[in-house]
Amino acid sequence: MDCAGLPDADALAGNIPDLDLDHPWALAPDEAIQLALACEAAGLAVDARVTNSEGASVTSQARSARAWQLARLLAGFGSTSHSVSCVLLAEEGEDMQRDLLVFHRACT
Repeated sequence: MDCAGLPDADALAGNIPDLDLDHPWALAPDEAIQLALACEAAGLAVDARVTNSEGASVTSQARSARAWQLARLLAGFGSTSHSVSCVLLAEEGEDMQRDLLVFHRACT
């Protein structure tokens, strides 16, 4: 079959660009707790109808990946992701709603 088998060498990827995906966050556990508490407090202060919270969280993840092609290492790179979130509850009269507020702050 013409479409089966390994590709020709000139069809393989060459240079893998640096996508600038690795941004470590040096955050101590105590700092993460304070950040989560501040997030929750800020959410509760937005509107008097926001009466409760299901809690806040801070996450930080780091990954490492390697790109291989025909037993040849093409590139190695790291990537990170970070988030701060809070689930808020609001009520007005007998009505209640959750997940009504979304806060986003871009990190540079």
